[in-house]
Amino acid sequence: MDNDLLMVAGFVLVFGALTPLLGAIADRRLPRTSLIVFLTGGVLFGVAFAGHAYDIAEIPMAFLRVVARVLH
Repeated sequence: MDNDLLMVAGFVLVFGALTPLLGAIADRRLPRTSLIVFLTGGVLFGVAFAGHAYDIAEIPMAFLRVVARVLH
């Protein structure tokens, strides 16, 4: 897989699972599903950064490249 796609997928999974994860912790419940999604996103994000050293300015362009590839 492409490093850009891995980074964007990891980013979306991490931030998509963040709200349910915090909500479950606040309700004193075990956040099983959101924790699995959060960790999966973190692994994807880590794999993307291990394969390619992204600069901070490069991250928005990676999102645009993935969106352009999906829409094209």
